[in-house]
Amino acid sequence: MLQWLPENVSTFGQGVDNLFHAIYWLTVVVFILVMGTLIVFLIKYRHQEGKKADYIEGSTTLEIVWTVVTTVIVFVLAMFSYPQWNNIKSPTQFPENPDVVVQVSGKQFNWDMTYPGPDNEFGTDDDLELENELHVPMNAVVHIRLTAEDVIHSFFVPQLRLKQDALPNRFINVWFQTELDDKPIQNFERLKAKGYFAVTLTPADANTPLISGTILKETEDTLELEVGDETQTISKANVKQLAPKVWRYEIPCAELCGFGHSGMLGYLNVHTQESYDAWVQERWPQ
Repeated sequence: MLQWLPENVSTFGQGVDNLFHAIYWLTVVVFILVMGTLIVFLIKYRHQEGKKADYIEGSTTLEIVWTVVTTVIVFVLAMFSYPQWNNIKSPTQFPENPDVVVQVSGKQFNWDMTYPGPDNEFGTDDDLELENELHVPMNAVVHIRLTAEDVIHSFFVPQLRLKQDALPNRFINVWFQTELDDKPIQNFERLKAKGYFAVTLTPADANTPLISGTILKETEDTLELEVGDETQTISKANVKQLAPKVWRYEIPCAELCGFGHSGMLGYLNVHTQESYDAWVQERWPQ
């Protein structure tokens, strides 16, 4: 349903999609009724020679009916929306004991990501600061302390169904948990559209070694990979399966924040646990 929506990879995304679908189809029905009525009235009450226009004072009953019906619809939508809103936005409903806590600060025109390091405290010497790159393990509970340095920005990850304004001089807490499957992939259709980024290829020929790389380009028959410093083009027919290592999703700013707004783009890198452990080890060697 509504295939043009981006892939959902969060635990609360399906609830958001269900609400979106309900509101979308309700809007479609109302649009058809209103436009259908308009067309009927345009034809029925079109100008005709010798016919005088009727003076109509209105109908109190009709006005009460459409006011009550609209109020009921809005009330029902609010009832179904509140639990979803509360689950996503209310700090009292956040899962406790998060696996990862990151401070994200928006500024013209970048996202600054700060990790607290092994001591789990911000503002100490082992903090790690990255620009436009957020790294988390798959299916982990992630808490984000969101703020801004200059003007209002908006942290938006469409695949998570997560959007939150970032305000200067204020920390706003948000959370998410991905719902991904790292089982080997045997259907190679629309890999980039599904967010697959870094992969390990299992060749069809058992004598050929595994290939790990980043998907740069995909055609109907081939995959173009960045393997180390080289680029390799591999036929899909020669690949038995893919094992995902990192999913990569865009983090645009969804609030007009200045002349460079369109270029304010970060990336969410969701690692398999093995890949994330290796990433952590590189940043904080034991």
